[in-house]
This record gives sequence, structure tokens and C-alpha cells, in this order.
Amino acid sequence: MATYLTRKPDNKYARYAWIVEQIADEMMDELADSGPEEAEKLGEWFADFGRVFTWCGNGDASILPESVRDFLTAQYPQEVLAIEAPEASLERV
Repeated sequence: MATYLTRKPDNKYARYAWIVEQIADEMMDELADSGPEEAEKLGEWFADFGRVFTWCGNGDASILPESVRDFLTAQYPQEVLAIEAPEASLERV
């Protein structure tokens, strides 16, 4: 999916490629390390995954779990601004 998003740099979804790639990597790590006893933890992870995807679509960081929001802001400040900027520009209109 990340490859598809970055094929054309002017694609309006290219700004999301970094998060899609990170999520896919994390998902593969979680699935590789999980066993039947970790099903609940994996379910929570997928719930958080859904919140991150929703955030990518609407730019509303309030839906993110606090730990995820803090991590993304610290590790990817410019990328977070790119996702949240469209929402901020709409509020000014």
C-alpha cells in the first residue's frame, strides 16, 4: 500500500505513506510474535490501528490513544503536521 501511495509524489495520499509503511511493519512484527495467549493484546493493537487510520483520514488527533499521539508527535513531527494541516486550514475558512 505504501508503494502504491508513493508512486506519484503529487498524489494527495502520498503524505500518508510513512504511516502506512510503519503500521504494516508493526503489524507483521506483532503477528510473527503472537501466540494464542496474546489474542487480547492483538485485538487492542488492531483497535489502535483503526484509530490511526481514521486519524489519517480526518486529521483529528483526539481520537488517537495518548501514547500513540505522543509517540507520533515526538518521532514524526513534520509528517503529523502534514496530516493535521488540512483540518486546520478548513477551520480558518
